[in-house]
Amino acid sequence: MSNLFGRLRKGASKTAFEADKLMRVRKAEGELAQIRKDIDALQERLGEITYLNYVHNEPQGQDSVDYIEKISALEQQVTTKQEEISNIQAETFETSETTSTPVDPNYAKCPNCGKMNPANVKFCAECGTKLS
Repeated sequence: MSNLFGRLRKGASKTAFEADKLMRVRKAEGELAQIRKDIDALQERLGEITYLNYVHNEPQGQDSVDYIEKISALEQQVTTKQEEISNIQAETFETSETTSTPVDPNYAKCPNCGKMNPANVKFCAECGTKLS
């Protein structure tokens, strides 16, 4: 009977882990979408400035350079955010028998049984010990 409860606890823990992982991926994807939206807006404005400079036979000014630098910085953020998403997706659920160190700072190790728990829970999913 205790084996059944152990399997149920492990299943619940894995489900909580996967739900948290999915939530973090969706949040990062939302942030990524916003960065891309910001890039699109800057590119549109850069195009307008470039067109106006062309029409008026003016050289590209500092405004263009500023927009290009902002776009470049945001493109680096896109790369970083994509790596973050890949890292989250690569995380795997580990039981207390196989986990020795936290995989993610959003998880805490139970001082009693060593089980990894989401940092926002108050009690260990494996043994019920109160977490700090």
